[in-house]
Amino acid sequence: MSVNAVNGTDNRGRNAAIGAGVGLVGGGAAGYFTKSILKDGNFSDEFIHKTMLATAADDSARDNLKLSKKITEMGDDASVGKMKKVLNDVMEKSNKFVAEDQIEATKKAIAEGSDDEVKSIFNGVKTAAETIYDEGKKVVSDTLETVYDKAGKKFKELPQDAAEETKKFFEAAKKTARNMKIKPAAIYGAAAAVVAGLIGYAATPKAKPAEGEASAEKANA
Repeated sequence: MSVNAVNGTDNRGRNAAIGAGVGLVGGGAAGYFTKSILKDGNFSDEFIHKTMLATAADDSARDNLKLSKKITEMGDDASVGKMKKVLNDVMEKSNKFVAEDQIEATKKAIAEGSDDEVKSIFNGVKTAAETIYDEGKKVVSDTLETVYDKAGKKFKELPQDAAEETKKFFEAAKKTARNMKIKPAAIYGAAAAVVAGLIGYAATPKAKPAEGEASAEKANA
């Protein structure tokens, strides 16, 4: 006998909730174990980028990395308006490294220059951003090779006499890998919970009315 039919109690809602709970656990586990920091045997671009952010010197360096990545991903079909916005962001972040008069002159050229002039400025900035970002990616990727066993798909054991900088990088990379798995696990879990809950509801037969309820229904018929 189905548990929903006892004493005329409709347990479909309860069973749906139980199904959702099982789906959340099972789906979350599936998400955790299917998300990988590797792609085609190499470190994924996402993992490298997030490790770059995690090991950056400070918030300013992180902001510059994010902006550099954004610039490198802009295609040739980007609008001049979008180019101007990005270039102005670059100018705002350059005040620590570039003379103020040079920044103001470049801002004026961006604001008043023709579309072709703006594109020329943007292409120069993009080339520089690509060079800097790619060099950063290579450094991080090469360092990851020293702390992660790609064949075994696990982090290596660091020697006790490892340099302090290596230890910091190691811990940051491990935390980044763990955090990358947590978010997809939550997404998988939520989706699985919805599906499992619906299945639990649909697969539970509707309860028959209790004896008193059945008599009342007949009397009212």
